[in-house]
Amino acid sequence: MISLDPRFEEDFKKIRDSGFEPGRVVSQTVTYEVATESGDYTAQPAGKLLFSGMLPAVGDWVALQVYEGGAIIHDIVPRKTVIMRKSVGKSSADQVIAANLDYAVVVMGLDSNFNLRRLERYTTIIAASGAKGIIVLSKADLADPEEIKLKVDHTIACAPGLPVIVWSDADKRGLEELMAILRGPATFCLLGSSGAGKSTLINAIAGKPIARTGAVRTSDEKGKHTTTVRTLISLGNGIDLIDNPGMREIGLTSEEGLSDAFPEITQAAAECKFQDCTHENEPGCAVELAVQEGRITAERFASYMRLLHESRTIESMKSERGRQKKKQNEKTLAKMIRARLKDKGRS
Repeated sequence: MISLDPRFEEDFKKIRDSGFEPGRVVSQTVTYEVATESGDYTAQPAGKLLFSGMLPAVGDWVALQVYEGGAIIHDIVPRKTVIMRKSVGKSSADQVIAANLDYAVVVMGLDSNFNLRRLERYTTIIAASGAKGIIVLSKADLADPEEIKLKVDHTIACAPGLPVIVWSDADKRGLEELMAILRGPATFCLLGSSGAGKSTLINAIAGKPIARTGAVRTSDEKGKHTTTVRTLISLGNGIDLIDNPGMREIGLTSEEGLSDAFPEITQAAAECKFQDCTHENEPGCAVELAVQEGRITAERFASYMRLLHESRTIESMKSERGRQKKKQNEKTLAKMIRARLKDKGRS
C-alpha cells in the first residue's frame, strides 16, 4: 500500500473519473509491482502502451484496472521529472532510471570508489532530469580528516551549487544533516556504483534494516550488486526512496544538463567571439582563455568536451535511427496502399 502524493491530486481525479484506480510503480522485472491505497498488485501494461513504446518506470503514477488475479496499467500520469541514461552497450536508446523524483542522491565512497569524472556524469543527468541533486560522500570512517577535506573541496568544485554531505555509518556522521532535507511529500532516488553504500544509507535513514547490504571485496574495494532491481520504498510521512542497482555505465542521452553541470564553462562560453564556438582552437575563445588562466581546470574542460562529443554522437545516432524508422514506415504504408488499390481493381 502507498499514500497518494497530494501534488498529483488533479491527475488522480481524472483517473478515478475514468473508472480506474491510481497507483505507483514500485518495482519492475518481467512484470510491474504497483502499490495503491487499497493494496499492491502485479500488473502488465496495456497493449496501447506496448505499441507506443512508452512503458512505465519505477516512480511512475499510473491508471490501474484491477481484476481477479492481477491488474492492467492503462495509462501513465505525465512525469514531472525523469532521470535517464543511455542504455548499456552500443544501443543509443534511452533508459529511464526513475520517474517523479524530487531529489537524486549520489552516494560516492571516500575510498577507491571516489571518482570525480563519474560524478560529473551523474550531475549532468541529474541536471537534465529536473530533480535537485545531493552528494553524499560515504565511508568517512575509512578516511583521515585531511583526505576528507581535500575530497570535499574537489567534490564542491565538480558539483557547484549542490549540497555535499560527509557520512559515516559507523558513527552516523552527516545523517542528521541529510535527514533535515528528507521532508515529505518527496521522492528521493539513490544513485551510485556498487559498494558505494546506497543500501546502508537507506537502512540508516529508515532506522532499521530494510535493504540488503554486502561487504566490499578487500582485493579491489569494489562492491557486489546487493540491489539487483530498482525498488521504491515508502518510509511514511510522504517520504519515498528509490534504490537502484549499482551503475557501471552512465551514458548521456543528450546535451541537456551539461550547461548546468559545468556552469563555469557555460559562463565563459557566453564571452566567446563566435556564438557557435567549438572551444577547439577557435579565435577569440573565452573558454580556452579561462583554461589557460587557470579559471577553469584542464580536467574539467577535458571532461566537458568529452561529454559534449559523446552526447552529440548519441543525438546523431538517434536522428539517423529516426530517419530509418520513418523511411521504413513510409515503405510499409506504400505497400498497404498498393495492396489496397490492387484489391480494388480486382473487384
